[in-house]
Amino acid sequence: MGIVSRNCGAGALGVFFLSALSLSGCARAADPEPILPGQKPAESAPKQDSPSAAELEALGLKFFGPHEHTGEHLGPHYEIVSVSVDIGKRNVTDEELEQKRKGPHVVGVEVSEEDGVTPLGDKYHTRFIVVKRIKDRWAEQDEQAWKQAMAEKYLILADIGKSKWFRPVALANRGWGGNMHFIKIGTMYQAPDKSSFYVSVYVCDKPDAGFDHDFTRWVLTQGGGKTRSLGKHYVFEHNEGGGEDGAIWKASDTMFISIANAGQYPKEVIEAYLEKYPSVLTADYRIDYAKWAAEEMAFRLERMDKALEAGPESYKKTGISFCDEWRTVRTYFPFDKGKCDDKDVEGCREVKKLIEKWWAANKDKLRWNAKTRKFETADQ
Repeated sequence: MGIVSRNCGAGALGVFFLSALSLSGCARAADPEPILPGQKPAESAPKQDSPSAAELEALGLKFFGPHEHTGEHLGPHYEIVSVSVDIGKRNVTDEELEQKRKGPHVVGVEVSEEDGVTPLGDKYHTRFIVVKRIKDRWAEQDEQAWKQAMAEKYLILADIGKSKWFRPVALANRGWGGNMHFIKIGTMYQAPDKSSFYVSVYVCDKPDAGFDHDFTRWVLTQGGGKTRSLGKHYVFEHNEGGGEDGAIWKASDTMFISIANAGQYPKEVIEAYLEKYPSVLTADYRIDYAKWAAEEMAFRLERMDKALEAGPESYKKTGISFCDEWRTVRTYFPFDKGKCDDKDVEGCREVKKLIEKWWAANKDKLRWNAKTRKFETADQ
């Protein structure tokens, strides 16, 4: 059943909560009742330390906006959670507190002090910055239900031969960093030699132009690009630990699988997933390194442009750090010029010019080194 958050309410919250409700248009102070002659004034209501369900719903509407949830949900829709940071004796500026108030879903920030006695009998005094945030518990439950559904759909959640499935582990994430073209579903197994290893399935909802590029990135960084045959199937070696410890293969235009092990080669698990998801790789499949390098550089330069446009707070605004992109370029390419500081936008702009100049001079000289897992120029 779909549920939409639309309730507004008001009660005896602290000043911050009342102001938040007022801003959302949901709070209205009631006119005081007149005191008749000879009548005692009404006693003040006891102080309420936490918001009521109606007040929480109003705050949730303010911070998350109208939204729907599906399925069954346990417990209240929203809750206030507090995170304390020990600040010792140092001074806290108004600017620092204001910066924390601007954090996501923050409903209150305060400095708290505490006196106590250690187990050895020593007295102590300490101070904390307490940040209170509102959390959508139903959204978290929706996310957990989605992860479980993805795991059941794509993974083998059972022992495979002599490899034992770690039942508590079943993960699903909607991409990360620059790899936003897929979702990742993973679980863990234990080999007979007690070494543990992961199986990850990467899936697109529909064919995407960036999927092949992300697949190749994973192959290059986790295996170096060497292929091997397993029966009628061809896979790329996964040798992150320096040996033939796993496999990576493409199952379709929307899916690839990665299996890694730090100990015994997990052949029976690889074969089980190959049976479930046959490899579409062929004996003559080759990576076009020049094409991948050009796409990767264009991708990183585009993200740098977005970071420069957003300014010093780019990571908070867009999730992109210019310096992270700069470091990624250095991971794949032998570019070693310039220094990076996200706060120095003009300095970052100069670094981007250096990268573009280097690329123009070297893009036709690059070759892939499978041992170092990095491009090098012909004169290296």
